Amino acid sequence: MAAPTGQGTLGHLGSLTTMRLKHGSYSLAGAGGASANVIDFLVVAGGGSAGSRGHGGGGGGGGMRSSVTATGGSGNLETGIPFVLATNFTVTVGGGAPQSPSGGNFSGYTGTNSVFSTITSNGGGFGGAFAVQGGSSGSGGGSGGGDGINVLPGGVPTSGQGFAGGACGPLLNGRGSGGGGASIAGVLTNGITSASNLGPGGDGRATSITGSLVTYAGGGCGGCAGGYTTSAAAGGGGGTNTAGTANLGGGGGGCNDDLFGKAGGRGVVVLSWLTALGSITVGGGLTADPTGTNGLYSYKRFTDGTGLVSFA
Repeated sequence: MAAPTGQGTLGHLGSLTTMRLKHGSYSLAGAGGASANVIDFLVVAGGGSAGSRGHGGGGGGGGMRSSVTATGGSGNLETGIPFVLATNFTVTVGGGAPQSPSGGNFSGYTGTNSVFSTITSNGGGFGGAFAVQGGSSGSGGGSGGGDGINVLPGGVPTSGQGFAGGACGPLLNGRGSGGGGASIAGVLTNGITSASNLGPGGDGRATSITGSLVTYAGGGCGGCAGGYTTSAAAGGGGGTNTAGTANLGGGGGGCNDDLFGKAGGRGVVVLSWLTALGSITVGGGLTADPTGTNGLYSYKRFTDGTGLVSFA
């Protein structure tokens, strides 16, 4: 795993000719007092919701961007934000998309973006609707939504944030395809009535920014009329009749009846910095866990809202 990219100087560490800092599952080696003078981040957007009825596509996982672990989609490691004292940084935790309307052929909804400073992760794409062999394609988003009975491709993901939703066969007895996840595309379906041909969502991607390995931004499964069920994807993606998991940014799962596609899960923002650099102040409008520590690092996990944070 790559080390943080920012380099700076800490006075009380300057006498060390070599240092090695442990941060979750990766290490930083520096010389002559060089250190990671940045705020590392994990920014996961809200997941999209699934299309209605038993053939709707699954919701896409929220976009995932990170300076600690590989991002969604391309897997590139991003650059941390420079650490500056007494400066306000914006944090927004994107909401999961609401469930699709029941009783008709409705697409789902797109999840809401999450933000830290200049970093924006896009909400997961919605799952397409079932519409008597016409269907509709899943939408683009952080990860793309799955297709609802249609020969069009699934939703196209945002580059560097997630994978595409699955495509779907044109038959009336087909199954909706899975929404894309941060590490795998949603699974396409071939329109055949069989439990082996359902549309799982794509798995999310794991990171250990807090010191514990957690998987985020899984895609929701496609709808499965006829009583078939599909299990949840890793990273909070919804299984059959199950919403995406809150604060993992999972896409909502499709249903196996004529009711609504399930909601996407709320996103999350996690910040991490060398404890020696300073302490964090959280402004109004944000919901956050108590500040935690992981070796020489501190971290803050934001679970809802929007507002400003600063360091002193």
